[in-house]
Order: sequence, then structure tokens, then C-alpha cells
Amino acid sequence: MRLLFKQRFLSWFDSYDIYDEEGRTAYTVEGKLSWGHRLEIYGPAGDHLGTVKEEVLTLLPRFALYAGEEYLGCIRKEFALFHPRFTLDCNGWTVDGTLAQSDNDRLAGEWFRQTLRRAVAELDGDFGSYRISEAFMLLYKLFWDDFSGWYLEMIKPAYGAPIDPRTVDEAKGFFDALLRLLHPFMPFVTEEIWQDLAPRAAGESIMVARQPQADGQADEALLARFELVKETITAVRNIRKQKNLPQREALTLEVIADANYPADYAPVLTKMANLSAIERVAEKDAAAAAFIVKTTQYFVPLGDRIDREAEIAKLGEELTYYEGFLQSVERKLSNERFVQSAPAAVVEKERAKKADAEAKIAAIREQLAALN
Repeated sequence: MRLLFKQRFLSWFDSYDIYDEEGRTAYTVEGKLSWGHRLEIYGPAGDHLGTVKEEVLTLLPRFALYAGEEYLGCIRKEFALFHPRFTLDCNGWTVDGTLAQSDNDRLAGEWFRQTLRRAVAELDGDFGSYRISEAFMLLYKLFWDDFSGWYLEMIKPAYGAPIDPRTVDEAKGFFDALLRLLHPFMPFVTEEIWQDLAPRAAGESIMVARQPQADGQADEALLARFELVKETITAVRNIRKQKNLPQREALTLEVIADANYPADYAPVLTKMANLSAIERVAEKDAAAAAFIVKTTQYFVPLGDRIDREAEIAKLGEELTYYEGFLQSVERKLSNERFVQSAPAAVVEKERAKKADAEAKIAAIREQLAALN
């Protein structure tokens, strides 16, 4: 949302009216007599929302932020030669207004926006059919796994590093939507958190706030693509755990790229798996730990740390599993009654499973040949 600031003409102190995109008064800011600047912020109904106080005796300007009497953080001016630069430090997060949104954070936002859109549509169906338990479990996964486990981890800046304002606004918007969705199941705690998330007018409550709406179909292709990214990240992390490699050690990831390689999500892979580089190769490195995601072959070079016998044993187990899986799918597809009576989408899904299994078996056999 864009806001328009208008300073009051001939005001004794700095006083402003702030309007939303439709020209309605969103906030009023009144300057007060004080040792240093002091701005009082009011809502459209005249209710007091917060205070901005200038801290005196500082080398560069610094302003403290309060909601009532509660300290929230500060805005401080940074030394810069050619243009003004301010940093917002709020609740432990340092927001640098000069930072542009990174590709990683942009991709993370696009993914969670589609995830949220799909979840809202599914929730509408669950509530409409009175499947309350299914709705709650869907929200649990959305909040705990998707938002906390993946999205926040993707956008979290390095220790001590600032974050860009657009990503912060997106994260707060997603969190607000999640609180609204969760409110019917957890009314009191969501109300308490929601009130602290942003300035609220007197009497404003999450209980009567509008629920998020399913504004169109979720991008299922994007969501499916991201599942490949998650599988790849998990596989690299498993290699770290199996080989006792420290998380702080950046690894190289090699890939034999095919149609299922999510190249557009390389920034997310690099950050979440702590990679120094992603390199495209034509064949397997014998001194590398290998894994397959769908039909894409990946390798993590380990040099003399590779245990060839253990790697051969692991690949042998995977080969046995996929050969058995392929046999079960082939038995199902050889059943003419199943092929003729099952829905076309179900049959096509089984055929896709067969093709994936055959591709994985071929890739595993190539990897075993390179190790022997």
C-alpha cells in the first residue's frame, strides 16, 4: 500500500496528514514541544498509536519508536557521502531502506504466496464440507512447515546483516493472513499477537477482520517446481549429516541438468543448502556423493572423504528399491481392467511413475559403473 504524506501549512511544529491510495486519512502526525523532535501518531479516529522521539546527544540523528509506553526499536541515520541513509532496527530486525530485494527473497515470496493461495482454497472446501479436523491440520502444516520451516528460513538474513523493507512487508503480510486463518481455532493468542503486529484503531479486532480470500487458482506448476527444490536441499543436508560435514562449510553442487532441474531457483538452493557454486556437468565425479531428484542427477564432490564402498552399498539399496517399485507399477499397468476402468488422470499418473522409476534406475546404474 502506498501512502501520501502532506505537511500541514504553517504548522508550528512538524505536523503531517497521511492519506491512503483512495485519499482517506490513514494517520495523523503531530509535532510536540520537546527536547529534540517528538512526533505523536494518531489513527483516523483520533486514537493514539505511537510516538517517535529524537534521542539527543548522539553523533548522528537517532529516533526511538514507541507503541504507547512500549519501546519498539529505533531509526538511525547512517554516515553516507552522497545520499541520506537511514536504518530501521525493530524487534531485533535491522531494515535497510537502500537494499533491493534479493532474488532468493523474491522467489521465496512468490512460492509462499502461491502456497497460501492454494491453502485458502482448500480451507474453503474443508469448512464448506464441515471437515474441521482436516482444516486444522492443513493450517498446522501451513504455519509450522511451510511458513516457519521454509519461508522464514529462506528470507532470514545472515547474523547481524540487515534485511530489505519489501521482504519485511511481505513477511508481515503473510503472518497477518496466517493469524486470521488460525483465529477460529486459537482465538485469544491470535488476537493478542495480531494487535501487536501493527497499529490498530480503538475497537479494531481480528475477530471481525476479513478472512483471506482465494483470489484465483494457485500456480500448481510453480508449486511442483519448488517441491523439487525442497527435495534437493533436503538431500544435500542429508549428505552433510551422513558425512559429518559442518553446516558452515560451503559445498559445491554438480548437476546433470535435464527438464526437471529447477535452474531458476538456484539462489534458493545456494542459500538453503549453503553452496559455494552450482556447476553443470556431463558425467558423474567418482569422488562425489550422488543423489537423484525425480530424474535429475546431483553430485556433491567430497574428494578423499568419499567412502566408495559405502556409496556403492547405498546406491545398491536404492537400485533394489526402485526395481521393486517399477515392478509394482508395471503389474498395475499390465492389468487391462485397471487401465480401462480407472480415470485417465490416475492411469497417466502411474505411467509417469513408471517413466521416473526407469530414469532413476538408469541413472543409478551409471553411477555404480563410475564407482566400480
